[in-house]
Amino acid sequence: MSKANEIVSRANATVGMTRNQLGMPGTYAWCANYVSEVLRYVGITMYDLSCTRMQRKMKASAEWDEPDDNHPIPGDILFFDWDHKQEELPLDHVGIVTGYSAGTITYVNGNGSDSFRVTRQTMANNNPTIEYWMRFIGDEKDNPTPKEEDTPTPAKIETCKVELEVVTFGRKSPSTETMQNLLVDVGYVLEVDGIYGNQTKDALEDFQRSNNLVVDGICGAKTWKALIEAI
Repeated sequence: MSKANEIVSRANATVGMTRNQLGMPGTYAWCANYVSEVLRYVGITMYDLSCTRMQRKMKASAEWDEPDDNHPIPGDILFFDWDHKQEELPLDHVGIVTGYSAGTITYVNGNGSDSFRVTRQTMANNNPTIEYWMRFIGDEKDNPTPKEEDTPTPAKIETCKVELEVVTFGRKSPSTETMQNLLVDVGYVLEVDGIYGNQTKDALEDFQRSNNLVVDGICGAKTWKALIEAI
């Protein structure tokens, strides 16, 4: 199965799930986090909590392309700019294209029509809020980009409930990986492997010290909040 099909299948499988079930509790805008986790789930590393930074990373990567097609295709990552203002981070939303037919795009997103659940929405292809769509081409040699008529059928896969947790030294979990990604996003250099080792502990304790938190190397509610707000 191509990565585009895997992206679509995972996105469709998460429709209706809550942000807490997907390990993204809180009140921050989580659309980019959601797309990042879908990509991580299918084996693509492209993590960010900012739509603009994510699109810039994709544009700089040889594994992603900004097509000049007339419309996106299933598996593309769709970026929106609501107001088209000149800003440092101009993009306002991101979702995953799961279908296209007769000028209508179907996409799945977090923090879309429901701020707490993953939803499936539709939009006209010529909607002026659509700014970019980016396409994964890392597996292009083995899996050619599907044509418009090859809209993939969602696969039936198992899902599991994953929630952010209090992360302590030695912990191996998706929450640990999320914590590491956030530390990298705020400037720390460390390996993102989902395992809380000494390198991660040093970075977390330094972050806690710099943000007037209790320096205990434990990522609890206050540290999670500070990491998310620091992005």
